[in-house]
Amino acid sequence: SGFGGPVHDSWFSCRTELARKNHLKMRKLGMYPILQGYSGMVPNNINEHFPDIDIIPQGTWCSFERPTMLRTTSPVFKEFAQKFYQAQAEVYGNYSIYFATDPFHEGGKVEDMSPKAISFEVLGAMLKFNKNAVWIIQSWLRNPTSELLAGLDLVPDGKSHALILDLYAEKDPNYKNSPSDFLIFRKNFAQIGCSGQRIILVCDDVYKNDTNDSTVLRAISKSLTTEQYSCISDYDICKIKR
Repeated sequence: SGFGGPVHDSWFSCRTELARKNHLKMRKLGMYPILQGYSGMVPNNINEHFPDIDIIPQGTWCSFERPTMLRTTSPVFKEFAQKFYQAQAEVYGNYSIYFATDPFHEGGKVEDMSPKAISFEVLGAMLKFNKNAVWIIQSWLRNPTSELLAGLDLVPDGKSHALILDLYAEKDPNYKNSPSDFLIFRKNFAQIGCSGQRIILVCDDVYKNDTNDSTVLRAISKSLTTEQYSCISDYDICKIKR
């Protein structure tokens, strides 16, 4: 909506219906969509409806206004998180167990909160909604910090409910020697432009799960900038089919 917005309500209706159709096709193929996780995002005018709510204004990102964030450690965060997941399930169904969110990423303001406390609350709320939930965390720039990952240990069996998607692993993997209780998927990240690295798929260089010594044969498809690299995306799908 930052380009000539605000967006008309009909846009949201059309996109929602398209997502439902895509999710249905994915389900028929035995695939799981990755849904939005909740880490405290609220409308910037939230105080008009909840005057006493504990929030942290986030300023801008690349000139765009960022959504305001609830203080993750505040009591109301748990309530808002459950409302978010319930509403999302009403719209898209309660089929997938995968939820992606990267709290306060790329310049977010945390004030006096520790990343360890933030990840504890985010994963805890996710598991309260779905005991089998898996938090998808992107590895990009400084995310995730070691302190944020340490917060997973505060949740019982927390690391088994986290999966790091290493966005630039085909050139510079961040988790080559990762703990065995993380499943790290190596995947391409195509920069907008005329450059890029050859894709490396999880099926090409798979990580082992030391718990049962079985090979992980699942793959994640990330559609960012596929219009610039359609040949790479085609190669991706062909390798997965094999």
